[in-house]
Amino acid sequence: NEEYSPGDIIPLTLFWEPIRQIEERYKVFVHLLDASGGLIAQTDAEPQANLLPTTAWMQDSQVIDRHGLLLPQEIPAGEYTLIVGLYSLTSGDRLPVTLGDTAAGDFYVLGSIVVGP
Repeated sequence: NEEYSPGDIIPLTLFWEPIRQIEERYKVFVHLLDASGGLIAQTDAEPQANLLPTTAWMQDSQVIDRHGLLLPQEIPAGEYTLIVGLYSLTSGDRLPVTLGDTAAGDFYVLGSIVVGP
């Protein structure tokens, strides 16, 4: 794991591949969670810095979506979990995540990061 410091920005590149046309606009959320699942940092935006709403995505194409997650200055040293998902602009409801044929909740775990002193 790469080690980050308080105040760093974690760069993320997400690759989305819609399997059908999307009729609703969704925002992408990236959350950083502590060991107890508490929210430490977050970013929420429509894809491509609010420039490519999900309704403009083309079926079977690849959407490259970059985000930067700012670590708070007061974040304690330790290991944290990065998660990502999508939620409706109108209702706020998160989209369900499936892995293969298995329901996996309403977010996807990207992995973990380490924050040093």
